[in-house]
Amino acid sequence: MHKTIINLSDIHNLDVSDAVKCQNLINIFNQAPGFELVHIKRKDSDKLCIHYDAAIVSLTKIKAILATSGYNLDAKYTTIDLKITNLDCYDCVKVIEHELKRLNGMIAAYGSYTTGAFRVEYNSELVNIQAIENILIKLDYNFEFQTIDCKPVNKPINATNKTSATNNFEPVDKIAAHAGAGDLLHIGCSGHKHVHHHASIFGKYKEIILSVATGILWIGGLIAHYLDYGTVAFWLWLLAYLPGGITSLQDSVRALLQRRFNIESLMILAAIGAGILGKLNEGALLLFLFSLGHALEHFALEKAKKSIKSLTNMSPKKALIKLSNGDTTEILVDQLVLNQVVIVKSGQMIPCDGIVVAGQSSVDQAAITGESIPVGKLINDKVFAGTMNGNGVLEICVTKLSSDTMLSRMIRLITEADTQKSETQRFAEKFERIFVPIVLLFVALVAVIPPLLGLMV
Repeated sequence: MHKTIINLSDIHNLDVSDAVKCQNLINIFNQAPGFELVHIKRKDSDKLCIHYDAAIVSLTKIKAILATSGYNLDAKYTTIDLKITNLDCYDCVKVIEHELKRLNGMIAAYGSYTTGAFRVEYNSELVNIQAIENILIKLDYNFEFQTIDCKPVNKPINATNKTSATNNFEPVDKIAAHAGAGDLLHIGCSGHKHVHHHASIFGKYKEIILSVATGILWIGGLIAHYLDYGTVAFWLWLLAYLPGGITSLQDSVRALLQRRFNIESLMILAAIGAGILGKLNEGALLLFLFSLGHALEHFALEKAKKSIKSLTNMSPKKALIKLSNGDTTEILVDQLVLNQVVIVKSGQMIPCDGIVVAGQSSVDQAAITGESIPVGKLINDKVFAGTMNGNGVLEICVTKLSSDTMLSRMIRLITEADTQKSETQRFAEKFERIFVPIVLLFVALVAVIPPLLGLMV
């Protein structure tokens, strides 16, 4: 459970002296899903104390509840959207979330491995952008700020270069409000080369290769054991520990350095314990099954990541527009404005949502509407960005900006859904935080107490 405190004076339009209105607001929060307890503290000053599940509740949700009740939250409670471009495993997301949530004044931090999108929500009087940057730089991640309070960044750049945010990051007045005197705000990390344990000569296939190697060594040990080559079996099973445990060992060490336990720590200790008890066979099998599960999970996530990336690449980056004098010129899709006329030639992707004003053609819009065959388009028919023009030339009047097209909204919904954890996932992570320390404590007690009481034979 997380807790955040909001000054009642920061909730605009709320009469702090009106006990009935304050209680009504508390009741609204307490009835909403994800809020464990909401109450008012009046000891020093009037404060709204919110206890909540960070996996369900976000600053956006708090603002939405206040807005539906007729109130507005002060602008210092800020939301930043950013994209991290070099995530190489799901554990990277958990590491970033954990480090950001440790900042005093942080309300929520959550992200998606498949899209690299992160949302950070905080009180800008307690946390500034520099503190967030410092954490990402320390962890050697490349990142791009994209929005502040849903206002887009003017020119987000790749984080491998040190660049002053005042030149590339808008709105500038928001930056000034977040930064302390003398703060140097960078768009991204300082150019450190990002190297994680998943980077190797095997590249993206590392986990599956290590898992297969573990399985081969374990099976080889079984064969040697049944052929009465005990020494060979011993060494094969012992060697299986190396490919089977290296990734989990690195994950568990990194987690322990952050003062948290994960299931990898338990698996490593279980395998070591099996080896100490002379059960290398069982230890190698455990590591093989666990590494195989990791490899399959990584494969599934990579497949989802590629699918989302292919969706984002459907829309072209440039569009050919028709000028008022009849000439044509090519501009970036992001620069399109309403009512401009775009020319789409045969075989080209349509760059915008709009209405056909000239020409006729067939359009393959299966990716948007799911229709299995191309659809004929005539004057006054609607077309969508990311669909493929057929054998005719179309002139299209822009009716939606690039950020508001059907394709953009689909991508945005997928990204938002991907960053929100399911109830099962939240339970598993909560269970992991409690289960692993309890098991380790129980094992320690079993190992220590019986000998002290003379119960061991």
